[in-house]
Amino acid sequence: MKTNRKIYSVLIIILSALVLSSCTKKEDIGKEVIELPEDALGVYFTDTTTINMYSTRVDSFPTDEIKYNMLGSYFDPEMGVTTAGFYTQVRLVNNDLDFGDKAVFDSIVLTLGYAGIYGEDSNAVQTLKVYELDEDFYQDSTYYSNTQFKVKATEIANVQYVFNDRDSMYEGDAKLKAHIRIKLDDNFGLKIFNKSGQQELSNNEEFVKFIKGLYVTAEKRNTPGGDLAIIPLLSSYSRLVIFYHDDEDTTLINFVINENTARVQSFEHYDYQDASADFIAQVINGDTTLGKQHVYLQPMAGVKASFRLPYLKNYVKDHRIALNKAELVLTPDPSLMDFEGPPPKIILVREKEDGTYTYTVDKSEPELYYGGTYDKLTGRYYFRVTRHLQALLDDREKNYGMHILIEGSGITPNRVIFKGTQASDGIRLRLFYTVIN
Repeated sequence: MKTNRKIYSVLIIILSALVLSSCTKKEDIGKEVIELPEDALGVYFTDTTTINMYSTRVDSFPTDEIKYNMLGSYFDPEMGVTTAGFYTQVRLVNNDLDFGDKAVFDSIVLTLGYAGIYGEDSNAVQTLKVYELDEDFYQDSTYYSNTQFKVKATEIANVQYVFNDRDSMYEGDAKLKAHIRIKLDDNFGLKIFNKSGQQELSNNEEFVKFIKGLYVTAEKRNTPGGDLAIIPLLSSYSRLVIFYHDDEDTTLINFVINENTARVQSFEHYDYQDASADFIAQVINGDTTLGKQHVYLQPMAGVKASFRLPYLKNYVKDHRIALNKAELVLTPDPSLMDFEGPPPKIILVREKEDGTYTYTVDKSEPELYYGGTYDKLTGRYYFRVTRHLQALLDDREKNYGMHILIEGSGITPNRVIFKGTQASDGIRLRLFYTVIN
């Protein structure tokens, strides 16, 4: 750790900044250092604290009943291929479903609503696959991002598809907003249709024993590009539809996905065999020194940043100090930027003795204080860790390391690559402190 340098400045109290904000430009708020005569209040500053930061793979995490699900396969030039798929049950709208004596089956279609599309190529062709589940799963159980349920051997759909969330579509004579439509195998539709009026269609308890659910996924992308559809499974556009007719009319019956439906998101990264050499060397082969050049964060059960401050206690080797402000600064590398920009928010957690994570005490402060939101004006992320580091210095907490992850990792596709700890304008810890004699 380099020798600290005393600055001739002092922090403006945040409250004062807020009081003055009515006559201060937005971009000026937070400029907390003002020039004062030399050694005015004995405040010291350093941004040379040694940080050992590097990227590792994320453990699986719960992805059951999340707000959005993702579908598709995307080839990132730095992080390789990610394929997203999901498992879901479908449910009857009404008990005792009976299609009628003269009903004739026409087709069965899975429709899925859009909440957005992540991808550079609007014409990317996906190979979408649907399987029938061959294993029970339950809405009140916890399932993880690496969950794999047994499915029946034969696909019930294998279609080429281009995601399009702009153009409206027709269902019969009804004009509907853009959504995904996947025609399923007629034999699967007839399996349900032929149980008309029978026990299997009498109620949802019987129905989910009969049709345990669907697995919807995509074939692995082998060339750069691709995209991911972001899907609200609880949307009225996400459903299973059987079309049929009788002597008088053509009609349909919906099977719905709702808050009582078990559903699980899954992600596959293929052991990062298609990632860049630098990524593989650091994340897969464990060369932690490469964090000096770049640090990676990837959502979808991908990659986290782990770090320690090995020489932090040197600050209290000869005297006590009071931290006025401790701020971690992370700068995305603009040459390796996600095409949709970095994720809007990241989180910082500390590791506990048992290996689990919890927020630092600073997270209890207002969000503006704690940080983690991408600052478009400066092109950086900031975290306040003042109270946590003070607790480490005072031996009120044990130092088991800290980690940075993308918030909403199960529903956020954007990744980020930071300039490393020894890169120009790279990761820094800014400390403002006072020596206590």
